[in-house]
Amino acid sequence: MQHKSSVDQSPWIKFKWNSMKKSQFLQNMSNEKKKLKFSLLSSTLEEGHIDNAVQQLSEFLRDSAMSMIVKPAISMKIQQPKWWNDECSELKLQKYKLLDIFRITNFEDDLLMYKKVKSRFKLACTKSQKEQTERKSNEVIQSNGEDLWKSVRNFLKRSDRKPNIGR
Repeated sequence: MQHKSSVDQSPWIKFKWNSMKKSQFLQNMSNEKKKLKFSLLSSTLEEGHIDNAVQQLSEFLRDSAMSMIVKPAISMKIQQPKWWNDECSELKLQKYKLLDIFRITNFEDDLLMYKKVKSRFKLACTKSQKEQTERKSNEVIQSNGEDLWKSVRNFLKRSDRKPNIGR
């Protein structure tokens, strides 16, 4: 059985039942548009188009459940390091999508695709880190001596390292 996985699959939305939003959900299920969609669903079933009926039922329930999505009140965005770039972000996202696909399918091809993207992600981040280090070192070299020692002191403060200088 061959399986072709795609990174650009439609996103899965996780719904969490919230008893406080129960009435809103029930109200969404009973509005006139939903009743019309439900009647179309029954006619689709009577015609024998089961695949279409399943798709319509899924859309019907998903549309009604949109009020159940629980969003966090405060968004905590993790600040990425200075060397982090768009390529790192894209590859990270791709890597986790492929990992999720592999976990669902458990196919060897999906595992190989995940490993390739994971490797590309590591290489891209390492390259970006090296470029950032080179840029920083070039800035320090081109600056005057005072900036150099300021950078050294900042480095020592951040890493809590004591210089091992013999007297």
